[in-house]
Amino acid sequence: DSIQHAAQRAAALVQQLLAFARKQPLQPWLVDLNQLVTGLSLSTVAGERIELSLRLEETLRPTSVDPGQLQRVILHLVENARAAMPGGGRLVLETANIDLDEAFVQSHPGSRPGPHVRLTVRDTGPGMDEAARSHIFEPFFAAEPGIRGGKLALAAVYGITKQHGGYIAVESGPDRGTSYTIYLPAAGESGAPAVGMSPGRPEGLPGTETVLLVEEEEGVRLLLRDILQLHGYQVIDVGDPEEALSLVARSSEPIHLMLADVAMPGMTGPALADRLWVTRPGVKVLYMSGYSADALGHPGVLGTGAALLEKPFTVMSLIGKVREMLDG
Repeated sequence: DSIQHAAQRAAALVQQLLAFARKQPLQPWLVDLNQLVTGLSLSTVAGERIELSLRLEETLRPTSVDPGQLQRVILHLVENARAAMPGGGRLVLETANIDLDEAFVQSHPGSRPGPHVRLTVRDTGPGMDEAARSHIFEPFFAAEPGIRGGKLALAAVYGITKQHGGYIAVESGPDRGTSYTIYLPAAGESGAPAVGMSPGRPEGLPGTETVLLVEEEEGVRLLLRDILQLHGYQVIDVGDPEEALSLVARSSEPIHLMLADVAMPGMTGPALADRLWVTRPGVKVLYMSGYSADALGHPGVLGTGAALLEKPFTVMSLIGKVREMLDG
């Protein structure tokens, strides 16, 4: 049973990841990739033990990207490097203009010729052998030490890069560190919406409320957090039900909605909601599950003021359901 449950959960997470990485409508702008890099607190993400260096080309070509999605790519790669170097090390982020010729395209299937912008993230971690490198973007590949931070995040990096018409390459070897290089097609002048795309936020009303996110799988939790934040919500994310209750007890900050898995170690989502409602009776609750409400048992198991979002779901169905719950 435990093996079957793990397989079902893995399948649900993969489907969820693919929805995040490939089905979310992009909001492309012509941007300077350097500004996306410097706009993130990367030294905080990397941690005190890692020496971070930025080598950014001054006259970088603009590229047509969804700023939020590309910043997520950068964060995932930095978090992956940090996980690969628990004892510390060096991390370099580098940007450059580059023209890809036919020779490059022939030796790198999936790439395209023409002017590009290159982003390289290079670490001094343990690296990996060819067998590990060849599976690096598979969500549930049994990661080697050099890719401990990978799994879901690296699969998302791959999906987002491909969705932008880009190409990603990985260079690594045992005791040689790892280098991720992303090539994005260059575009026109920066600071304007991409041709044919409307500027502004994704469709739908932007959020302002505070969401308590409780999800044990770190990769999924970080993706959900990023998506909610990109749509304007304030997010408090935790990986454990008891931690969530402790945090709520210590905080006076209003919580408008809790987003949580139905099944979590130590406490179910409905049990967590029952305890939360004792001190925060007005909080709306949205559960996530790979099972339908009927499959979970009695229709009333979710409780009043709660609803279920079935996995797999797209980003827009998540945002739409959150908005529906808060407005209901």
